[in-house]
Amino acid sequence: MNFFRVITVLQISNNELIKTRKYKNPVYLGDPINAIKIFNEMEVQEMVLLDIDATNQKKEPNFELLKLITSEAFYPLSYGGGISSIEHIINLQKIGVEKVILNT
Repeated sequence: MNFFRVITVLQISNNELIKTRKYKNPVYLGDPINAIKIFNEMEVQEMVLLDIDATNQKKEPNFELLKLITSEAFYPLSYGGGISSIEHIINLQKIGVEKVILNT
């Protein structure tokens, strides 16, 4: 019996769901909340959300959007983008993000 996990990776830019190739030429895909609902129906096991502009633009995570996302998701969420302090990590954990992704 083969068992595998489906982990989706979504990119967010300016609070919109996008698709890029090597983080260039973004294509708008839709509203992140609608995508969460679709992935609920597809029964994904985990999701990674990356705000690809937050760090470069020196923006904090959008906690309000993330709170909406975590309230809709029925699977573990990981988040990366704009995290620059332990307080950000604590706030992300409080709203339901299970893992944080740190890069630079």
